[in-house]
Amino acid sequence: MDYAKSAEKLLLNLYKISSLPDQKQLMNLSKGELCVLFALTRHGDLKPGELMKITETSSAHMAKILRNLQAKNEVIRSSDLSDRRSYVMSITEKGRKHVAEVYGHAVEKTISVMKRMEEEDIEDLLRITDRLLSMKEEVVSE
Repeated sequence: MDYAKSAEKLLLNLYKISSLPDQKQLMNLSKGELCVLFALTRHGDLKPGELMKITETSSAHMAKILRNLQAKNEVIRSSDLSDRRSYVMSITEKGRKHVAEVYGHAVEKTISVMKRMEEEDIEDLLRITDRLLSMKEEVVSE
């Protein structure tokens, strides 16, 4: 097997999938604002440093994301009650609605694609992507 050729094909396919209009919107947002909104939805109020760890984002990029989300009234900044020198970010109702809307749209589009696939192919796809993710974690820890 030509592993280099297979790797290039896989990366190209993943790139093409992420470049589809609906996926592109989700992927672009998920790298920044939407990823932060998801984290706040899932974990509750978080300090910027905690958001940086969860989203694997640099401090400069996180500052920009938080400024943008504050300007859109999707997050609010408040003092940390346990440490007045720091602050926490909270998601607003507007932010929650944005997450639900974008995520719901992505799920609907993915369902419409999956309905065109054989059930066995869907199971294989999920099994293989799960395996790829677990192997990536193994490789990163080496």
